Amino acid sequence: MAVDRKAVQVRLLHVGDRLGIAEYFVLATVTNRRQARAVRDAIRLELKEQGAGVPRAAHEDPEGRWSLYDYDGVIVHLFDEEGRRHFDLDGMWSDVPEVPVEVDGEAGDAA
Repeated sequence: MAVDRKAVQVRLLHVGDRLGIAEYFVLATVTNRRQARAVRDAIRLELKEQGAGVPRAAHEDPEGRWSLYDYDGVIVHLFDEEGRRHFDLDGMWSDVPEVPVEVDGEAGDAA
């Protein structure tokens, strides 16, 4: 999904044991708003095919540093590089299990 649209540092974190509003966080870095829209649309299509439908909530930072999409159990965070460092969800959730992200048909690091 996100990797197919050239997002980098894609991480899938299992937060369900610590957070009552979601099972997973998807974190990904994009280089510009156009790419963020392409990643958002690819994720939306994939989740729709899996029965998730449209997001329950969405927030897009006017400066384009961060976007959030809540798909009822999966919360997608798209950042530019500065936003990723600023909000530091990687550090905040460093102690939760990470699910391997599939890249080109193989599980691995999407960075």
